[in-house]
Amino acid sequence: MDWIAGILNLLGIWTVGNKDRMGFVYHFIADILWVYIAIQTGVYGLLLVVFGSLMLGIRNFWKWR
Repeated sequence: MDWIAGILNLLGIWTVGNKDRMGFVYHFIADILWVYIAIQTGVYGLLLVVFGSLMLGIRNFWKWR
């Protein structure tokens, strides 16, 4: 599942770079998967990174022009 989350993250970054809002959706799904992975594996420090990533993604979506 971590491979899927990683690929979705990269796909989201790529898609947003191509000026497509769908990239935010990929990024959001990847963040949800990372939360699941962090909880299942007990890597709770990852939750801090994912939370920051999620907040930046929401901010960037909001500021999208």
